Amino acid sequence: MDIEREIAALAEDVTSGAAELLERCLGLLAALCQRAEVSDEQLPELLQRTTRAAISARPAMAGFVNLAAAVFGAAEGAPRGEVRQAVLAALGEYRRARDAALTRVAERGCELLRPGGALLTISRSSTVLACLMRAADVGMCLRVICSESRPMCEGVELARELAALGHRPAVVADALAPALVQRAAVVLVGGDTVFRRGLVNKAGTYALALAAREAGVPIYALCPTEKFLAPAYEKFFENPAREPKLLLDPQPEGVEVWNYFFDITPLELLSGVVCEDGVLGADEVRARLEELPVVERLAREEARGDGQR
Repeated sequence: MDIEREIAALAEDVTSGAAELLERCLGLLAALCQRAEVSDEQLPELLQRTTRAAISARPAMAGFVNLAAAVFGAAEGAPRGEVRQAVLAALGEYRRARDAALTRVAERGCELLRPGGALLTISRSSTVLACLMRAADVGMCLRVICSESRPMCEGVELARELAALGHRPAVVADALAPALVQRAAVVLVGGDTVFRRGLVNKAGTYALALAAREAGVPIYALCPTEKFLAPAYEKFFENPAREPKLLLDPQPEGVEVWNYFFDITPLELLSGVVCEDGVLGADEVRARLEELPVVERLAREEARGDGQR
């Protein structure tokens, strides 16, 4: 296995969601633990270098930091010669907890939907998709307004998936989506990170939240707590610009291209953050962030990178 190639693939993937990228990282770490040529003495350092490289590859996604914390904690607490088993057990528990949380968040999100009422969303959140899959399972057919989500148009892919489920999706231009919030009964979005500054999600979410406030339409972020970033880990967060050609190709001479995939929506603009434990308001989210456990060794590490913080 070429670790550098795998990490580069994580960094370059511009279509997969946070959950899918994190699953690939989980698989990579598990495969490292199972490499017979890596000794028990070498394994902790290799795992820590790999998790830190993964954080640097996806610095806007809290899940990578929290996965690194789980690996650091398991490796540090394991007796000599038992690191491999301890980390594999921690990875298995992380996956089980994540899957259970996703199921619960999907259930809670489904409770926010109303038969006959339209839903508006942006990008292709696997958590929002899980919520709408559950809605389809209980016989709820919804009009779903999908913001196209340029430059990669993940919203179009979501619309295809929703049509296959029996929902009635409509794709709209990103610039038009805020004006259509008033036609929706609720706005549901996913997220890559929840921290003190707000919700990190696909660019355009901030505009939708402002429009929802103006229209009096509730807007909720569906985010399991694996996407909550403790204040001690905020230094790892970056919002790097993506390749200009993804937005404008060819790039005219003398023209700058600012291709940021994510924006940050203040928590106060959200009606709530839906996690596995319930629907949390802005103050409750910040209180929960302060209570998150922190692995001191990871917290002491220096952040790397030069993206927009």
